[in-house]
Amino acid sequence: SIEELGNWHPNYGIPLMPSTDLQWSAKVIIKKNHFPFEFKFIAGEPGSVVWETYGNRVATVSNLENKQTRNVIIDSWHINFPNLSF
Repeated sequence: SIEELGNWHPNYGIPLMPSTDLQWSAKVIIKKNHFPFEFKFIAGEPGSVVWETYGNRVATVSNLENKQTRNVIIDSWHINFPNLSF
């Protein structure tokens, strides 16, 4: 739901890169005043993507103790794409 992540347009989304043991990551600079924001993971290629089936995810910094924190890690063990097999 923010420009840094493509404003819901799959062609402008941030690609995740494989890192270790079924983990994927990306580094994105997001201004603090853009929190909270909503997002979803997608799989596929531009023109042929599959969106997560459940509701939007929400990223917030409200629970951070140190308001000067510069890094926010969004960690999810469960991503659901029922119509897609890996």
